[in-house]
Amino acid sequence: IEDLKKRNALTQKELGDFETILAENKKSLEITFSSCRMLEFNVEDLLALPRLKQGKFTKNVELGDVNEAVTQIKEIMQYKSTERGIEVETKMIGFPKTLEDGEMKDNYMIYLDTQRFQQIVMNYLSNGIKFIVDKGKILVMVQLVKGH
Repeated sequence: IEDLKKRNALTQKELGDFETILAENKKSLEITFSSCRMLEFNVEDLLALPRLKQGKFTKNVELGDVNEAVTQIKEIMQYKSTERGIEVETKMIGFPKTLEDGEMKDNYMIYLDTQRFQQIVMNYLSNGIKFIVDKGKILVMVQLVKGH
C-alpha cells in the first residue's frame, strides 16, 4: 500500500477502497497464505523424495508457537469441517505460564519443525473429517511432555 501511495498509482478513493477490502478480508488472506505455504512445503517434499530415499532427511527445528501452528491448520481445514457439521476443538496440556506485561499467560513456545508438525496435524485432522460421522466433534490435543 505504501508503495502505491508513493507512486500515486491509485486515487485517494481507490486507495481507501483497497484498504477497506484488505481489512475486511484480512483473516481470509492469512488462511490463504498459510494454505499456500503448506502446499509449497508439500511440493518441496515431493521434489526432495530422492534425497529422502538416500536417507538425507533434513529437519528445520526452531523455536515456534505450537498453539499458533495448530490454529493455522484448524483454520485451513475449517471450511471442510463446517461443511460436514464437525466441530474442531483444541486443547493444550502441560504448557507453562510466563509473566508477560504484568499478566500470567500461556507459553506455547517450543523447539519443533513447524512445517512437519503442521503436516502431521493436517493429516490427522483431514482423516478425522473424512471418516467421522457428520455433526461430530474432533479434539486436537497437544501435550507437552517434560524431558522429550
